[in-house]
Formats: sequence, structure tokens, C-alpha cells
Amino acid sequence: MKSLTLKKTTLFVLSIFVVSSLLFVNYTGAECDYEGGKNMFNDPVNCLPAGVPDSLIPDVIDAAVSELLKLAVAISVVALIYGGLYYVSSSGDMQKTENAKKIVKYALLGIFVAGTSFAIIKILDTIFH
Repeated sequence: MKSLTLKKTTLFVLSIFVVSSLLFVNYTGAECDYEGGKNMFNDPVNCLPAGVPDSLIPDVIDAAVSELLKLAVAISVVALIYGGLYYVSSSGDMQKTENAKKIVKYALLGIFVAGTSFAIIKILDTIFH
């Protein structure tokens, strides 16, 4: 079981490496002036080859990550509400009360992690753009 998890983790890390490597490949367009310091990241409209849309892959990934983090917060809020209702309806049963506390704890942890991730991404985006 551990080797399967290790294989999946290795595959995931390698796929992230390949995708991130592809993000920074310089496209050589005929109208790009690399001697002057222009490349697809600081002059995307003039340096992309014909047929490539003006929105760059990092912009698409940024939008997708933002939407996924919003979804994570929404799911965590729903889990928090569910845990609260489960706690109220436990009627003093210790097993149900403990399960409800775990649900609430992990929902709050999910909100914290998603919020922190969103903040870190926005800070890094501000610094590097």
C-alpha cells in the first residue's frame, strides 16, 4: 500500500515539474526582439506566435487556483454548518458529539488552510507582477 502511495506521489510531483517547466518555455515569434529584452512574459501580445491566445498559461492557472480555493472555502463552510447541526442533534450521545467536534475542527482547519493559501498566492502575485 505504501509503495502505491509513493508511486502516485512521485507521478504527481513529476507531472507538476513538467507542467511548470512548460510554462516558462520561451516562444520564438518572428516579431520578438530577444536582444532588446522582450519575451513572451513582458511583451505577450507581440511575442506569441500566430494562433496563440493573448491570455498566458500563468494567468489561466492563477484564475483556476483562485476558483479552486473559493470552492474549498465553500465546501469547508458547508462542512462547518453540517458539523454544527450534527453536534446540536447529537442529543448527548458521546460518540456523535466527538464526531461532530472532529467535523467542526477539520472544517475550520480547511477554511484556515484555504484562506492562508489564497493570501500567500495573492502576496506572491503582487510581488512578482
